[in-house]
Amino acid sequence: EDEPLFVPLPLDEESAGQLELQRLSLCMSDLRSRLARTARADEWPASSKALWNGPQRKVRTGDWDEFEPKAVEEEQNEEEGDAEPDDFPVRFHWRNGSNDRDSLRIGSKRAFAMLRELEEKEAIEKANKGAEYGAMRKIERPPSFTDTLLHEILRSLLAETSTLKYLDLRGNGLTREDAGVLMGLLQQAGNLSRLNLIPVIEDEALATTQLLIDGSGIPRPRDYNPDEEDEEIPEGEAFARESLEAEYVRMDEGDGFIFDSLVTPQTFPELTCVELRRLEIPQDTTLAHITDALLQLPSVRELRLSELRLSGRGASLLLQAVAELAPNLDSLNGLPLKALVQKKEAPGEVVPLELPDDVEWNDFPLGAMARLNLWSVATLRANSEEGAFRLQGFHLTDVGLRGLCVMLRHFAQQVPAGVRMQMPLKLSRIDLSGNQQITDDTVADLCHTLQHPSMGANLRNSLRELSVRACVRLRSRSALELQSFVMHMRDASRANPDGSAGGLQLINGIDLEALQTATRSGAGPGGGRSSGLPMVLRSFVEVHGPGKGRYRPQLPMLSECDTLFFASMLHLWPHIPYCHMHIVIPPADLEERGGTAGLKAGGGFLTWGNSDIGTNQGVFGGPMQVTNDSPFPPPPSSTAGIAKAVQAHLESAKKLFEACPFSTQMRLSVSPTVPGCEEMLAEADYRVLGISPSAKNSMANGGQPSTFQRIELRMKAKAHKRRRINARKNGQTLPAEAPPQRPLYVNNINSQRAHCCFRTLYGKDEMEIEHVDILPDERFAVSLPTDVDVSVAFGMATSVDLQHLELGPLHLAGLSKITEMPVLTHINLNHNHLGDSGVDLLFKALVDAGSNVVHVALSENNLGDEGATMIAVSLGSLPRLTSLELCDNFIQERGSMAIAEAIGGLAVVGDDVEAEEAPAVGPLPVLSVDLRGNRSRELGARRWAEVICNHPDLKFLCLAQNELGLCTKEYFLDLVCAAVASPACSVLDLQDNFPQAYDVEACVCRSVFMGNEEFCRQCGASYPQKACKCGRVFKTGERACRDCGNARNKKAAPLMGPPPRDVIEELLADLPPGEFDPAEVRRAVFIRRHRGGGSEKKGRQPQQGQPRPSPSVAATPIGGTGVPPSPAGSMAAPSSVAAD
Repeated sequence: EDEPLFVPLPLDEESAGQLELQRLSLCMSDLRSRLARTARADEWPASSKALWNGPQRKVRTGDWDEFEPKAVEEEQNEEEGDAEPDDFPVRFHWRNGSNDRDSLRIGSKRAFAMLRELEEKEAIEKANKGAEYGAMRKIERPPSFTDTLLHEILRSLLAETSTLKYLDLRGNGLTREDAGVLMGLLQQAGNLSRLNLIPVIEDEALATTQLLIDGSGIPRPRDYNPDEEDEEIPEGEAFARESLEAEYVRMDEGDGFIFDSLVTPQTFPELTCVELRRLEIPQDTTLAHITDALLQLPSVRELRLSELRLSGRGASLLLQAVAELAPNLDSLNGLPLKALVQKKEAPGEVVPLELPDDVEWNDFPLGAMARLNLWSVATLRANSEEGAFRLQGFHLTDVGLRGLCVMLRHFAQQVPAGVRMQMPLKLSRIDLSGNQQITDDTVADLCHTLQHPSMGANLRNSLRELSVRACVRLRSRSALELQSFVMHMRDASRANPDGSAGGLQLINGIDLEALQTATRSGAGPGGGRSSGLPMVLRSFVEVHGPGKGRYRPQLPMLSECDTLFFASMLHLWPHIPYCHMHIVIPPADLEERGGTAGLKAGGGFLTWGNSDIGTNQGVFGGPMQVTNDSPFPPPPSSTAGIAKAVQAHLESAKKLFEACPFSTQMRLSVSPTVPGCEEMLAEADYRVLGISPSAKNSMANGGQPSTFQRIELRMKAKAHKRRRINARKNGQTLPAEAPPQRPLYVNNINSQRAHCCFRTLYGKDEMEIEHVDILPDERFAVSLPTDVDVSVAFGMATSVDLQHLELGPLHLAGLSKITEMPVLTHINLNHNHLGDSGVDLLFKALVDAGSNVVHVALSENNLGDEGATMIAVSLGSLPRLTSLELCDNFIQERGSMAIAEAIGGLAVVGDDVEAEEAPAVGPLPVLSVDLRGNRSRELGARRWAEVICNHPDLKFLCLAQNELGLCTKEYFLDLVCAAVASPACSVLDLQDNFPQAYDVEACVCRSVFMGNEEFCRQCGASYPQKACKCGRVFKTGERACRDCGNARNKKAAPLMGPPPRDVIEELLADLPPGEFDPAEVRRAVFIRRHRGGGSEKKGRQPQQGQPRPSPSVAATPIGGTGVPPSPAGSMAAPSSVAAD
């Protein structure tokens, strides 16, 4: 991309000569607002002359009389004397009242107040002087500094020497006075041909037949290919970034005045077509200028009003003008309005006019048909295709929605009630989602219209979907109307023999037919919840303000209507198993944060300084927040807008869950945008039931795959490509039809996998899609501002899943205020930065609230021994907590031993409690502990061996990558023996605990090649074929080059891998027959298939010469030294098994 071009404003002659601009677009730059916030009157010599002009301006710094006041005679001589030359050195003394020695600071409140006082005094003196000569005393205050500077900018752009031929100033907050100044400058700008897309050259305007005022092209600089010889790089063109990024262009009062002044019957006598497209017109005064101009154009025969953002009152004003133009308009958005009016006024019975299919139905065709009562002389084509009725639901206001209701009632009255016949209206979908203007009154009117007795039969083959999601102005009344409508459709489906709802299938994403089918199949209140379709709601945080950013979400946030409606659906259909609220946060680009897009609520600019500067309106215009009151004023938080947006989404989820049934699981997950799938996540799912990848039945009946199902397909292709690339880099070859790598076991104790959004929504399964395929590294994480309080989620959700958000202790500071957590069962805070202090806050809050949490996941949270000790201390006060996931932290021997002792039955005390010996409280009912990627080492292994051989409930223990065999194999073998003797342990994972030789080769699947293996036992990849520096390719098993003697691998640190061959042989000889798979034993994974028994076995003898009891002997307390031996024998077992 080219470097940005800087255009100084006001444009001086030197810069204008260097740039030689011919096309300039400052569209949507908000010049007036920017000047009011960032420009100061006291930083310009001319505008602050009242502060520095005086006799001391000629005093040099350091003179002996620098601070001595001058005599009155000298001041009068200075005032009466001639002006000094331009090169005269002027010193700017900032005086303060009567004492000139107390200087003022630029931008301070006192400087503003004095400048305002002097300006007011000067205006009063001029008025009094005029009254002395008999004139009426009138105080004329000077224009504000913002107005003066803005007018100076306009004069510099349209100077006599200006080379501009194209200028677009829409969306800059211009007033009518600003537009008047601009219109007065057009005469001297002889080169200008277009202003705001309107031709200003007389000859071109006289010949113009079509006028397009577009808000999406602006027009953009044409694309060029520098490789083509005929293409020339455009020169003399400058477009503001906002003009290229804006999807809509705002027209202010001044823009409307320019349109009214330029577009007249005298300047455009041949104008027949006017098109206004993708414009935002918030002010009625602007619309008044536009409608006045349109009404004065008798030659216009075609009018297209497309994708306009108007208020309800503005749409009514523009519709009134359209109604007055109707007798002369041959086409209104493709609607033959003139012909319809003529048929309506014709005497006698007339044949209805068949409307074309290409009509763009928005506020104005629908409103005109309803206001002029033209549906009686119009009809739709009976053989038109499905969906031919193009409804612009996103841009409708109450005007258009009322017109839509009139149309529906008209077609419903054409067919008698109870008579089934095909309806000419091919309206398959009423999609008003994301609308910013419709209100409760018109939504209620629409619901009542659709409940007409004949409406269901007439729309059976047409209307299938109604959506008013994410409409910010809809309140609880609309939710109640929709709920009543759904109940009406449910009763109608019960009355129909086939059980169908008689027309509508989807209402706000709720599939009525699927719910009725689930109810009839036994998933109702008498059945189970497992067979029902889950409800998944997704919201998208807009970090750049509404409608800004690279990807604009279609359904950004739940409205008040949405929260109450979805909660009522859960009450009506209690067999819906759970409601999952998923909040997506896109990573904010740092460059855009500091840019003009801003992150303030409402899209304001970020400023620095005291907020109370210029609060009084006066000659300086609006409030200014720029000051030099302090040498280094602290900048405001650039993440304030993000924090407010995220907090609003959390509060919306809280309102939803508070209204849901108590028996329904309420899951909340917040995660960053998945890289490579941003455009998919920004899209809207038209269904909310069964859209997760696991819900394959959601694609039945010809349905389209949901967003998450399409993301899963893309992730699978991405993962397959990644494996191929990594294998190629490692010198390996994967089989052409290599099956996905299957894990040796699946730990789903307490259904913990169902409470991770990366598994349930994005398809993570450790086979085809791994976690690295979804979020490759921390670069794609979101640094959630510390102003966000996530503690609100713990008091109302069943499951809290907050991953890759860089959460710290400050985000959990509000947990102490949460006194009740009645439904919380699962907490997943993996991949954050809680640290020991954050874990302390979390578990203290869980204990104080008496939480019934059953699973806590804190992987990759920088936990140390202090955090692990805090967890161990809290386990006794959380009796329902039965599974812990603490992978990839910094827990060493002390922390690992503390957790083992707490689970084994010793009460762990903190450092602030004095106790000679920890009292025994009995083993805790913990089922699963995952400590992968920590540093338990030999001491931790010994203590865990003592725990699992006696624990009655511990089913799963993972100590992989814990350096258990770094110094000796004995404690590793003790763990295996303890697992064999354990009454409950089903899976013991001890992978990657032994240091490997420096020349050991690792596969792309992270397994280690053992011996002279040609292929990997796990994934089937070939042995790495790597070349020596001399060019010779190493063969399998070679550790050094035969030609030059160079070593094959030279690693800086030893690779941790499976046990050595002698350890494996010892294990295979000692383990009981048939209980463990030899292939899994070689990888140090011990999955018990079934328990052996029968004859007496020999086992591995205990250390230090102490005898070990046989398995029939009573269990030894964890404080003892006995670890039972494992019987030896032959083995034969299945290849894999899954843990509960």
